Amino acid sequence: MNNKELYCYFANANDNLELSDMDMLIYWKKVAVEEALKYLKYSFENILDTSFENNASVLKLLDYLTDHFSIAQITNIIWRHTNNTLRFIKERRITTDHLYNYFLKSMRTTGENAVKNNIPIHPFDIPKYISSSSFSEFFFNSILKVGKQGYRITPQEIMEMYAVDESTELQEFKTIGDIIRNMKFSVQDDSEVDPDSFNNK
Repeated sequence: MNNKELYCYFANANDNLELSDMDMLIYWKKVAVEEALKYLKYSFENILDTSFENNASVLKLLDYLTDHFSIAQITNIIWRHTNNTLRFIKERRITTDHLYNYFLKSMRTTGENAVKNNIPIHPFDIPKYISSSSFSEFFFNSILKVGKQGYRITPQEIMEMYAVDESTELQEFKTIGDIIRNMKFSVQDDSEVDPDSFNNK
């Protein structure tokens, strides 16, 4: 289901809602990517004063980060490397492409080091000047029913809530991304869809 379809589903549903555990994992990751993307775009355009391109490199980075960190932790990583990149710009003459690659590579390195060495990433609240999307608020308030805490829920906690089930084999996967990439989904006409396509809905 895309965002519009999900809204319609809940608008017409009775008290007994039927979202599968897999739906919950997919939509958590979708929300996390979209929220991180907004703050990243703001940082490029308003702090670094350069154009932002939502390309495959960005989506690959956010796909990795949302496998391991909460939205609030990713906000910390973006904030930290926005400041680092500002200093980098002042110290060296660099092109826009160099700036872009430096920023994304630095974020990836921080994420990988934190995962490999079990380094804690403290959660940062999303700045008030970054408006939450109505869909994110709807998801956290009406579906997960956790309110603002939804921004601090880690992928591991989401997996514990919706993927750890002795009657399934989902627990064999290490991240939400592992689960999504290794499961096959079908739409109403029974044609298979690519699990990675949920980012583009």
